[in-house]
Amino acid sequence: MKISREEKKALKEQMKKEKLEKKEQLRQEKLQKKLQKNSNADNVNDNVVNDNIELQQDNEELIESVNIAPSVEDNIGSEEIDLQADEVSDAVPHKTENEQEVNSISIEENQPKEKVGFFKKIKNALKKTKDSISNKIEQVFGKGELNDEFFEDLEDILISSDLGVETSSDIIEEMRLRIKKDKLKTAEDVKVVLREVIGEMVDIESEEETFPKVSIIVGVNGVGKTTTIGKLANYYKNLGKKVVVVAGDTFRAAASDQLTEWAKRVDVKIIKQAEGADSASVVFDGISFAKSKGFDVVLVDTAGRLHNKVNLMEELSKVNRVAMKNWDEAQFERLIVIDATTGQNAVNQVREFNQAVDLDGIILTKLDGSAKGGIVVSICNEFEIPVKFVGVGESMDDLVPFNAEEFVEGIV
Repeated sequence: MKISREEKKALKEQMKKEKLEKKEQLRQEKLQKKLQKNSNADNVNDNVVNDNIELQQDNEELIESVNIAPSVEDNIGSEEIDLQADEVSDAVPHKTENEQEVNSISIEENQPKEKVGFFKKIKNALKKTKDSISNKIEQVFGKGELNDEFFEDLEDILISSDLGVETSSDIIEEMRLRIKKDKLKTAEDVKVVLREVIGEMVDIESEEETFPKVSIIVGVNGVGKTTTIGKLANYYKNLGKKVVVVAGDTFRAAASDQLTEWAKRVDVKIIKQAEGADSASVVFDGISFAKSKGFDVVLVDTAGRLHNKVNLMEELSKVNRVAMKNWDEAQFERLIVIDATTGQNAVNQVREFNQAVDLDGIILTKLDGSAKGGIVVSICNEFEIPVKFVGVGESMDDLVPFNAEEFVEGIV
């Protein structure tokens, strides 16, 4: 029996609550361990203690990165993704002493390589955002005293980094509560709290992916929607899935031709009609074809409708209704593609499209070309819609699943 959207939302809320409770418990345990370490090290030279702690943390993180490799693979969705040799070589130009030590652990050879290559893409894509945020944050933390002026300056930095006024205020308020509760005094402790608060905002549970599935892709013109559909087709094909794309954007001239070119590049089936045809009709035909032929993934392109055009939003709602009536066994999701370079304007786009079709996820493009990656935090905080994928480059494989922890480490 299918679960209603209301029941799904209730389950998501329950999962989110349990996850936050678990995070709080782990946070308290980490804090106690850190306090215990500091207590045991009172008679040791401070510089030596700091060096040892940092070295220990580096080793623990490296070993942890090996131990969690299978879960990373699960996030990506399949064991069938293989990194190209040259990508692995670029990601790991030489081995450090720590890496040589970890090699003695019994693991599958391809797992750590996959993690390094995957997360390096996100880290590199966030370089502009990190340079924009981190440099300013370091100046504030350099002042030392955790007074009202400190928090006001930090809030100003977050606002100027496209996290938005409301989200920046929420972050500062939560930080104040945790710092007071845990009696934190050092800049490093406060940085940890900042990462935790932002991380919890962007780490939103999404519905477990099942197949067959139909993804309706929406977004305004110019955000890279057609390119994203091509990269998604490539992603799922690499997972061994049978993919078909549907050219539902019948309004924009050459939209179908562009999607056809992508279908040829990826070598997947495309369903289309003549320009000006009824969008809902094209989508109905595409889903009917996929259902009858046993396809695993249907990627539906829609018109790059402007978010302030009511009649176009109504047309999009119609396409959504028609699609969902045509394949009871399939999982349906509505994903919006937004351009990282547009900053706060992306918030308005998400708001309008969410009202029209009840969005299930976000795909953020052009992250590598923007210093406004902080917009992810603002959107997640306001709408609680999970980010599913991020575009980190121009090549076919540069659309990667979003990881909240690595995102936070990449900007702060």
